[in-house]
Amino acid sequence: MTERITKIQGRIKNISDIWMRYFLEYKACNSEINFTEEIQNNYLADVFIYLRDTLEFMNEAGNTNDAMKNVFNAIGVLQTLYTHQDLIDELLIVFKMQKSSGDYKKINRDIRNELIGHPIRRRNNQFISSVFFGRGFSNSEIKYVLYKNESRFQGKTMTFAWADILARHFDFLDHYLDLIWKRIFKILKDFQKKLIGFSSLIDTIPFEKVIDLAEHRFEIIFRHNEAYTKEFLLECEQKRLEHERYGFLKKLFKQELKDCVNETIECLNEIINPGAKTATEPELELPFFEFCEVTDPSEIIDEEFSRFNTVFDLGYEFSKLYEDHDVGGIKYFMENYGEDPVIMAELKIMKKHKDTPLFACAFEYLKFYMTGSSE
Repeated sequence: MTERITKIQGRIKNISDIWMRYFLEYKACNSEINFTEEIQNNYLADVFIYLRDTLEFMNEAGNTNDAMKNVFNAIGVLQTLYTHQDLIDELLIVFKMQKSSGDYKKINRDIRNELIGHPIRRRNNQFISSVFFGRGFSNSEIKYVLYKNESRFQGKTMTFAWADILARHFDFLDHYLDLIWKRIFKILKDFQKKLIGFSSLIDTIPFEKVIDLAEHRFEIIFRHNEAYTKEFLLECEQKRLEHERYGFLKKLFKQELKDCVNETIECLNEIINPGAKTATEPELELPFFEFCEVTDPSEIIDEEFSRFNTVFDLGYEFSKLYEDHDVGGIKYFMENYGEDPVIMAELKIMKKHKDTPLFACAFEYLKFYMTGSSE
């Protein structure tokens, strides 16, 4: 039983990971499901955690020879599997699927309802039935006595083996988790197809159209950089000949978009075709090393090197610049690198336009100008 529980927990975790990674992030995925305002608050994460963690309770079914503890454990286990059924139905609603049904749901649900949910039942104030725990309650089965109006309240002993109850429940979970996974698989496959088509268009269609398609197919890119707003990107397109910073940001956006889209395509391929080598995966090449004479840094006379230190050093300094930290912020850069008119111009823009896309744009251009890298 432990092995089966572990397997089901793994399936729940896989669905949960896909939910967090794709359905919460991409409109192309969540537009295919019931992505309501409540679901956007991600209460579904609690559903996954509850399902996964409470599966361990199934091990408590009939694990003791103490009759009283067996009754206590039975109540807990039956209530847990009842809750599991409700949570699976919640997942089915979210993924626009039919509500669960079938004997492996109904039989267990009826046992729980009779023994725990409604031990005494009335309809329109008329007595319908009552249930009492049987004396033969053991660690291998549930036994209770059912008294029903329709049988003139002649007690009927109801006996259910734990092995059958748990097997039905695991079959129920396996069946519907499999259906949910197939639904997810189809949505991800369609998403990948859209991204493949989008990737081929990024360098061939007008920039304005690229932005529009990104909004609908890969909107996560706009959260990668504070300069990446639709309005500012369009402004950069209009001003690309006015100053190099605008053209640079446009190129930066397109390159990052292509890289991220292609990376996502590859990640989706690992889910859709696990273990398959992708067409774009490069062959492994062993690095080639040459021994060379080490030059004393003091002998290097490169003007750019002496002016801007090393990329490694500036990486730390740029992190402080973006924060405009008291130590290492805009003032620090002006004092240390302000003799360069290009650097000073970008720093002035940053100082004047804090918390705007233009600030981030000037920062990215300045970083590239000083380091030769956009990383």
